[in-house]
Amino acid sequence: MKYADELVLLAREEIVLQGITDRLIEVGRWCGMEMNVGKTQIMIDQEEPENLEYFNSLGSRVYI
Repeated sequence: MKYADELVLLAREEIVLQGITDRLIEVGRWCGMEMNVGKTQIMIDQEEPENLEYFNSLGSRVYI
């Protein structure tokens, strides 16, 4: 794989999300890939929405 795009990472805690991101960067480098931080979007919502079944991202509905 030379190119990956449109990835959504979800976690309940910011520290867990940071760990997932760090691991993704590590594995990507091992495969010769690099994350473009300039195109990375981080959204943190401190309140957990009640009964959230899905959200829209990148033109698609993501079910959780």
